[in-house]
Amino acid sequence: MPYLNGEPFVKRQPPSDLSIDEELFFLPTTLEVFRDYDDYFERTILVNSLTWTCSVCNRGPSTYKEALACERGDYRQLNAFDNALASALLYIIGGARKRRLPELVELICGFASSRFFVGEEIEFQTADSNVRSLGIIDRVVVSQRKSQFEHSGLSMDPNVQKPAFPDALKLHYCVREHKKSDNVNRIASSVLVPGSIINRRSRNVLARDHIKFFIRHTCELRNGVFTPKVLVVPIIFIDAVFRFLYNHYCRLTVPDQFVTINR
Repeated sequence: MPYLNGEPFVKRQPPSDLSIDEELFFLPTTLEVFRDYDDYFERTILVNSLTWTCSVCNRGPSTYKEALACERGDYRQLNAFDNALASALLYIIGGARKRRLPELVELICGFASSRFFVGEEIEFQTADSNVRSLGIIDRVVVSQRKSQFEHSGLSMDPNVQKPAFPDALKLHYCVREHKKSDNVNRIASSVLVPGSIINRRSRNVLARDHIKFFIRHTCELRNGVFTPKVLVVPIIFIDAVFRFLYNHYCRLTVPDQFVTINR
């Protein structure tokens, strides 16, 4: 709901004693009804005055209709980030403790663009199929196979700090495949696939402009660092966050051949 003079706007409730055949003044902009013409006229003037701001991005001043359209556009763009992806991004932002927005955007682009998270809806295409399949990331698995450098027997530089997270090339994903039959999505068996054959359904969701938009609308500067707002971490994110943490710290061996995993 747009803000009026910086405060949340509260719509007028219909009178509790309305009769079925009573004539009223209806304002389609706010979907309110009025018995008194003066009240109706006053509200009409108000909704067309430049006293409104978007409650999502605080853009304004504007009319009520413009602020409402701005809100809907912002919510539509935020909905491109599904719960699983939004949970992961909020976790990364909270742990990054970055003070500058460009640095935080680059960190997220570099990390999330090459990784996928538990619960994400994705597309993938196996070598024996020419059709892209839909699926949901069920588990993240980290390969324990040694790299070519490690197989050579050479010792690594002890001064080189090991990364906090495994390399993206070592990550494989247990995907619950969705197969469409008679225009109905059906969950098939799970399959273990590398990240190289996976794509997000929205290809540009992690574009820099979109990430910057996500940060500005879901985070705030607290003690000089970007921190997720309390109000944008609803209960629906909590389960995905814990699954994300668990699956990124577990270490399981990946077989040389990708196999179908029976649930």
